Amino acid sequence: MPKPLRGVIRKQFTRFLSATHMARLETWGERLLGVDFTQPMSIDALGLDAARSEKYTPSDAQHLRELLDRLTIRPTDRILDFGCGKGRALRTMGEYPFASTDGVELSPVLAATARQNFARLRVPTRKVEIHQSDAAVFTALDTYTHFYLYNPFPDVVMRVVIANIRASLTRRPRDITVIYYNALCIDAFLADGDFTVVYQSADAEGNRSFIMTLAAPKS
Repeated sequence: MPKPLRGVIRKQFTRFLSATHMARLETWGERLLGVDFTQPMSIDALGLDAARSEKYTPSDAQHLRELLDRLTIRPTDRILDFGCGKGRALRTMGEYPFASTDGVELSPVLAATARQNFARLRVPTRKVEIHQSDAAVFTALDTYTHFYLYNPFPDVVMRVVIANIRASLTRRPRDITVIYYNALCIDAFLADGDFTVVYQSADAEGNRSFIMTLAAPKS
């Protein structure tokens, strides 16, 4: 189905359903499949440091699709979700022609849940790989063309992640796209000076989202 038509059909369907109905429908579907992508978890429940972490809340799938629909995705493109949690955004990204949709997650509990979710859905690890790691020390970024963030951590971690992305670009020059949803630390990207905002919007709750590009260094 052509991408624009797919987006129109989704919007026509969801406009008749309230957010509450959509959430109940998704919860029912998860129970049927024996997975858990959407139940929030607090920092305390996860045993994480609030100075370097945020609570787990899932990305809104419909708004994420609206962002992804704006991209031209090639079959060779790979995307990494920083702070992937239980994998809700990765599941949505799997609807698109990425070669792989991987995630990095600090919490062992959330990382294990994400792996279990995709195993139950029989998604092969070559398509979705979950790395359990602190995003600030995860530097295996060179094979990725796209990066996704949904308010995964505070500014102190975000600035290190941005530096890691830039270092990766130096090692392997390429054009990079960053999708940042619920962008509470957007100033860290804007202060860098080289990220170009190509699109911005907000979801139904007013959470801002940005699509940014970072061009390969000129030789």
